[in-house]
Order: sequence, then C-alpha cells, then structure tokens
Amino acid sequence: MTWTVRQGFLTATLALVLASVATPAFGQTCGVLELTGGGKKITKNVVVNITSLIVSEVDIQGDFEFTMQHGSEEFDNGCPASTSCLSKFATDNGYANLIVGSVTDGDTGDRFRIKMRLYNPSSGSWIRTVEDEVNSSPDKMLEQMPPMIGELLTGERPR
Repeated sequence: MTWTVRQGFLTATLALVLASVATPAFGQTCGVLELTGGGKKITKNVVVNITSLIVSEVDIQGDFEFTMQHGSEEFDNGCPASTSCLSKFATDNGYANLIVGSVTDGDTGDRFRIKMRLYNPSSGSWIRTVEDEVNSSPDKMLEQMPPMIGELLTGERPR
C-alpha cells in the first residue's frame, strides 16, 4: 500500500468514526408526550411538572442519546390512545420509543395516580405499562417516581 492510498484510507476511516459519534443513532431516541390530567387537584402546572420529571429521569436512567418532551399543543388530544397516531408522531419526529401517560387524583387527598406507557412505533406495540400512586409532595414525589420510571424502562422496579 502506498502512502497516498494508506493516508486516504485513514482519512476515510476517521471521517466515518467521527460521523457516527457526532450523530445520535435513530434507535436511541425517546419522545415523552405531556401526560393527560384529570381530577380536582390536577392543574396544568402539575401535569407539566410531572412530565418534566419523567423526561429528566428517562434521560438519567435510559440508554437514549436524546429524550424530548412534547407539550399537548404539539399533538392531537386523542393521539396518546391511538397507536397509529403515535407511530406517525414518532416517525415524523425520529423517535424509536414514546412515553405517554396520565395523572389523576389518588385515593387520598395527598396522592396522585400516575400511569405511564412505553410504546415502540416500529412494532406498533406497547412495551410496558406502569401505574402507581405517589405522594403529591414534591420531595416525596422525587423519591417515588425514579423507581417507577426504572420499571417502565427495564421491566424491573429498582429497590
């Protein structure tokens, strides 16, 4: 191999490596749609804040290169319940997975019931659903939500 051919080969190899590092893989992206909310204590701020907490925890615990939150104004109201709508939304935004869910009043006045679902648009199927009640106190919620999100992502609730 001559020096020019070897140098060209090394330059091409380096360019391929840098390109693969600089751009996240399609399979490593996750969109989180703003949760739906309903109940006496459930305000828009509660919904947005819990959705933001989910995004942060997915970013920390997940193997995704990129996690993005989408407000309710970015998708149709019925979309979280429609797999065809979710698949189109995921394809249009380049997501390998989507998380949707809801927050409602819990059984007692100091609790929220949170339901999260992980969706795989390429197979058109739900991977996993996690539902539980958490304390509505922000400090308690910060303790109780991460294990739920870990279970959503892995199928096993961390202890």
